[in-house]
Amino acid sequence: MPRATVTAVGAPRQRCACSSRRPGRPLWTAISFGYTAAVEALAGRGARLDNLCFAAALGDLDAVRGYFDSDGALRDDVAPVERIGTHGPELATDRIIEYALIWAAAHDRRQVVEYLLTKNPDLRVREPCFDATALGVARYFEHHELVGLLERASSHRSASTEGAARVPPAP
Repeated sequence: MPRATVTAVGAPRQRCACSSRRPGRPLWTAISFGYTAAVEALAGRGARLDNLCFAAALGDLDAVRGYFDSDGALRDDVAPVERIGTHGPELATDRIIEYALIWAAAHDRRQVVEYLLTKNPDLRVREPCFDATALGVARYFEHHELVGLLERASSHRSASTEGAARVPPAP
């Protein structure tokens, strides 16, 4: 019997047999294109949320926190996300926090964005599908509160960096 999958509105439909060889692809598609309702529907129907980027896009702050150790560093016992979907673009594994921030911003997950900002991500990092930053996706999807939050964070970091550059070296 053919397997059923879930559409963005939650109605079952038939899927081709080859889809089973592409774990996470529907969820990655929904995340990448900013289809928040689809992300929520897929998660509600049992899609695996087995990495920081998925948890961030869904807005699951408890799950996001679970990817960090007691010192606040990204846990090293969790396999990093290496690419978007099975055949999608590769992700720089040392930029997973930044990617999670980008997709949390795309889906208007303010609490997750605020939390990830405490991890001092590089706000200039761009995701590989649309070459977008967290601020860029917040602007694109018109998440005005997040735009303000990310602009303040960006200007604060720029000011901190500029100020640090003017500090004379110790003798």
